[in-house]
Amino acid sequence: MIPLDLLVERMPEVLALVMRDGRVVRCSKAAGELLHAEPGTPVDRLFDSRSHRKLEDALLTAPTSCELQVRNAEAELVAVRVAIAPLEAGGHLMLIARIGEGYADAMARQLLSANAHLANLTREQARQSSELEAARRRFESLAELREHFISMLAHDVRGALHSILLNSEMIERASGSAEVVCARIEHIRRSAVRVNELVDKVLEAARTETGRMVIDTQPVSMRAVARDATEVYGAIAERGGIGLSFVDRAERDVVSGDRIRLGQVTGNLIENAIRHSPKGGTVTVELSSGPRLVRLEVRDQGPGIPPELRERIFDRFVQGAEASGSLGLGLYVARKLVELHHGRIFVDSVPHGAALVVELPAARS
Repeated sequence: MIPLDLLVERMPEVLALVMRDGRVVRCSKAAGELLHAEPGTPVDRLFDSRSHRKLEDALLTAPTSCELQVRNAEAELVAVRVAIAPLEAGGHLMLIARIGEGYADAMARQLLSANAHLANLTREQARQSSELEAARRRFESLAELREHFISMLAHDVRGALHSILLNSEMIERASGSAEVVCARIEHIRRSAVRVNELVDKVLEAARTETGRMVIDTQPVSMRAVARDATEVYGAIAERGGIGLSFVDRAERDVVSGDRIRLGQVTGNLIENAIRHSPKGGTVTVELSSGPRLVRLEVRDQGPGIPPELRERIFDRFVQGAEASGSLGLGLYVARKLVELHHGRIFVDSVPHGAALVVELPAARS
């Protein structure tokens, strides 16, 4: 149903009809009663034969108005004033007023009423069009993100599997020492661990998205969490020629939360910092506190985060320009976990590199 149909139906007192190809398409109740009109009625039957030529000229020169004659229920000729306007979708809109005392006022009221209603319909259509366009852009953006994510996942998994296959073939052909075989097995183990980590990250992101993440709340020492994470990732940083240090400036460090999940948050931030650090750089994990919060900051000496990415860096699949070997899910999962702990995570401004900060409510003494 087109908006003009709604105009005619919602304003039954208005003498209005919509015509197309010489026939009535829609008409208001008042117009139907006066002209004996209904959908499908030829337009020329609505008016006296002496008005047909004038009606044809008016349709050709629309928008315009003219005086025509119709016959009422008693077969008497009645003069009416007709305003005709062309429609974008084809056809014409006709507004009719009886000629008599105050007919000009009646026509003006009808035109103003019709114009106001059409304006409302136009605004509603514009609003709906804007919403549809926004939804279309969101859909295209999600489609691009999905394609990018699948491409990254396939690349990383394919690389790990290729390493497993290559080292397996080398073991089969190996005729050297057991040391060489052990080294190849270690490469296979690392590649398998990498595939397992990728799968875990995808599943973890899915759990946070569907709200199925379970938090086991208890008093947690963030000092212990940060120290443990620094020790775990120390070997990874050392292998890449990157320093990793822990600075403890906190007077209070206990929060109410899930120790495993908070360790996951800290590990994701450290892993992200190591990935963006140049060889010879340093990643610093710093713990501090305020009257009501515990603050964990992870700084690196990498290229930093562009201003346009600072608000989006914690979204799914978003990566910095220098990122490699990442699905763009680590910081997304970290944000979701921090929010589950009623805290916040954000990018802080530093002269060089990047600083990611987690602030959590301190546990009550």
